[in-house]
Amino acid sequence: MDTIFKTFMGIVLLFMVTLSGTGLIAAAIDAKHADTYAASVVTNIEESHFSSVVMQQAILQAQQYGYDITYQSFDNDRDQMIDLVEVSLNYEYKIPFLCQKGVMHTLKAYAR
Repeated sequence: MDTIFKTFMGIVLLFMVTLSGTGLIAAAIDAKHADTYAASVVTNIEESHFSSVVMQQAILQAQQYGYDITYQSFDNDRDQMIDLVEVSLNYEYKIPFLCQKGVMHTLKAYAR
């Protein structure tokens, strides 16, 4: 009887560890996708020479992916031209099995 209980508990614990590991891997993949998207937004902004149209398109596309993007522009040499744009991408970090939902993470990237 004792062996059956230990075997059952071992299987249950193995199942819980497997689900937790799967949740952590899924969360890491979601974070990597958000990072890749932020990098592509920065590349598009740099290639368009800080076009406001491109920035607005990126905001609309990010909403389709479930992200929220905000921009902050900087004019370092005060020549009325944008020299740097800080891109902040907010995304939800979730691990379903551990009930970790609704935690917002922010990625920051800079277009020069």
